[in-house]
Amino acid sequence: MRSSGDTMEMHGVLSNTIFKITTSEVIRLGFLVKPYIDMIDYDLPKMRCRYAEAYNYLIEDAQLHNLVARIANKKISEKKQTLIVVRRKEHGKQIAELIKGAVYLDGDTESGHREDMKKAFIEKRVRCIVATNIFGEGIDIPTIDVYMNARFEKTQIWTSQGIGRALRKAKGKTKAEVFDFFISGHPALKQHSAERVSSYEREPEFVINRTKAKDYDSF
Repeated sequence: MRSSGDTMEMHGVLSNTIFKITTSEVIRLGFLVKPYIDMIDYDLPKMRCRYAEAYNYLIEDAQLHNLVARIANKKISEKKQTLIVVRRKEHGKQIAELIKGAVYLDGDTESGHREDMKKAFIEKRVRCIVATNIFGEGIDIPTIDVYMNARFEKTQIWTSQGIGRALRKAKGKTKAEVFDFFISGHPALKQHSAERVSSYEREPEFVINRTKAKDYDSF
């Protein structure tokens, strides 16, 4: 599946789909853990500007950085392996600086160091990784307990792939905690948030809670 419209090209290379199974079905079969998703309402000032300008404002919002970091630090204190995905490098670096012991990785990170940090994360010597799309397709880290979507995009591929990172089974792991953000204040950001919610709601085994940013003030 390619939201960019390349699905038919993929069929041309790989042939047509011969079997389909949903994530919820795989959860019910016991091969994946159930996700518990906190969709956090976050209100920006009302903006009448282009999407790109609104997105830049969003990822430069220090209060939102602090909210992400508070949640991550809380989960790290509970000894939860935490993965935070971002779209922009500077955004990721700023968030990582607020999280105790966090490691930041992107496409410019030397491959040997990336593999070392991945191994350290799997072995729980590193508790938190903040990363760009290098942790997308093809990454299998079953020890992820907490997944936080700080990309704030509508992309169905990234939404499904991202949450899938956290659903892998591991010893002693019975569930996955997912944190996402419902952004208000700009029509496009709100629409993208709603589309991510719709993507989650299509899976009956996904447990979704709507919460408020203020609910995390005590974290």
